[in-house]
Amino acid sequence: MLHIIFGTKDPLKDESFTPSLTHVQMLSKFLKGQTRVSIGSVLDLFMSSKYGIPPTHDHERDLFFSLSTNYHAIHYARPAITSFAAQLVEAELIKAASRTVRKDGGLHTFTSARGANTIEASVNQGAESFSIASRIFRDKMPLAWDLFFSMANPSQQENSRDRRPPELVVTHALSCLAYSRNLYAKLVPLEKSLLNFACCANHYIYKYDSHVGIGSSYHSTYEAMSKSTIDVLNIKPAIRTLLKKKRAGFEIKRVEKLLGFLACEQRGRRTHENGVSGHSSVNQRN
Repeated sequence: MLHIIFGTKDPLKDESFTPSLTHVQMLSKFLKGQTRVSIGSVLDLFMSSKYGIPPTHDHERDLFFSLSTNYHAIHYARPAITSFAAQLVEAELIKAASRTVRKDGGLHTFTSARGANTIEASVNQGAESFSIASRIFRDKMPLAWDLFFSMANPSQQENSRDRRPPELVVTHALSCLAYSRNLYAKLVPLEKSLLNFACCANHYIYKYDSHVGIGSSYHSTYEAMSKSTIDVLNIKPAIRTLLKKKRAGFEIKRVEKLLGFLACEQRGRRTHENGVSGHSSVNQRN
């Protein structure tokens, strides 16, 4: 009956026909929600009716929210509607992901194009990388963001947790998915690898991170630092010069060692400053 109402073909005569003006007006009002019974009410009736549920041993019992079986091929109402919804969401998520990981999406880093102008892309790398990525996913993948946020935040409250705040967790998860889809869309994964580099992490860490999409490879990380037009890790100018002279014979191990010395030096300076400030505050209290 609904097929007859919405169609433009007479099922009895199997030929096309032109709907009457009354037919068009009634159909238009229903689809615009201007009738007493809305589309949502009709869908609720389809989903709540016991006649739309497959029998216990029917194979369509396994087709609820199916992504593998086209909803056109499903006979019972409830699995057909749930599969239609799931496949509609899947198509939108894929479309949004493809749009987000494009070169102009904002997630590409300065390693995306060899020899090209890298200043604009490299500006995104640094302390604001997570904020930038979060904003990109909110704007360009709103459906994915809301779904992931609902799963990461069982209390369904605003992002108020101090530990594992949902916003950071969702940003990290979507960043991994974006990196898996496009090897240049690694704004956040590269941040993790830069941290590994600064901490002189073992090369197996880079391999694992790159394999599962949470970080870039050692080579990509090194190249990123070499091509960077800004001081990403606040490295001393002399060490940064060494990074850019890889082809002049400087080995990566030597750069790592220098970075390690610098990290120890900075940690020692902070410890000393904290000790002095703590000593001063004790004297003031005394």
